[in-house]
Amino acid sequence: MKLEIESQDLETLADILAEKVFAKLKILIFHQDYNNNQLMTVEQLADYLHVEKHWIYQHVHAQDIPYVKVGAKLRFLKSEIDKWIKKR
Repeated sequence: MKLEIESQDLETLADILAEKVFAKLKILIFHQDYNNNQLMTVEQLADYLHVEKHWIYQHVHAQDIPYVKVGAKLRFLKSEIDKWIKKR
């Protein structure tokens, strides 16, 4: 079977394909950026690192792990935690 495509049809197909690829990439990039900038609670970080909560508190107390305080609550920026892990 032979398929003939006019040049304007080929351009239209290329545009449609480019739009679909861009839409998928945008979702992946946004999702990755969102995840890297996500603030995690002690519980979420413990799950992420597969450790107990008391381990997190020990490292916070020793000022060994990057954290921020939001009011009286501890929060951990995922991108900073990932950097911290790579340094270890």
